[in-house]
Amino acid sequence: MGMRRLLVADDELWVRELLFELFRDEYEVHQAEDGETAWALLQEQAFAVALLDLRMPKLDGLEVLDRLAASGLSTVPLVITANKDVDSAVRAMKLGAYDYVIKPFDNAKLRILVKNASEKHLLQREVRSLRDVVRATYSFENVIAESLPMQRIMDLVRRVLDNDSTLLITGESGTGKEVMARIIHFNSNRRDKPFV
Repeated sequence: MGMRRLLVADDELWVRELLFELFRDEYEVHQAEDGETAWALLQEQAFAVALLDLRMPKLDGLEVLDRLAASGLSTVPLVITANKDVDSAVRAMKLGAYDYVIKPFDNAKLRILVKNASEKHLLQREVRSLRDVVRATYSFENVIAESLPMQRIMDLVRRVLDNDSTLLITGESGTGKEVMARIIHFNSNRRDKPFV
């Protein structure tokens, strides 16, 4: 796995150069001078973290953040702001920004913030990967029911999935009761709640 990608989007060249120098040893740093370029790059490549200035031409940081949130991309956004724009930074947090940094930067704090955001990105990817494994294991499409009794059980399960019925699964040890319970849980409208 290569270096993680970091996007730095700011219309001020000195800010982009400063951040490039600060992170070039740990990240593959890409730069954008406006929001439109930043958004295009975010769609083209997988970035772990995006540092987005709130005030940029073409698309401002909030607009990029709004598009990023709607896109389902896994990039973790951080916003860059001036002291006078802290209210906008709070709005950015509500739109899904991990955190915000105020110019002029405290380099040490900024490095920690980007590191934490990058670790959050890795955890999100791991969770997504684990969910894919669960989906492949427990979705109806992947359950093979060849025998007539098993086909009847699967038909019954499909009928009772989302009607708040209490189900009792009985059978001898080793017959797949827990697997069936997981299939029911995964395919129900409670799939995002804990399996207990």
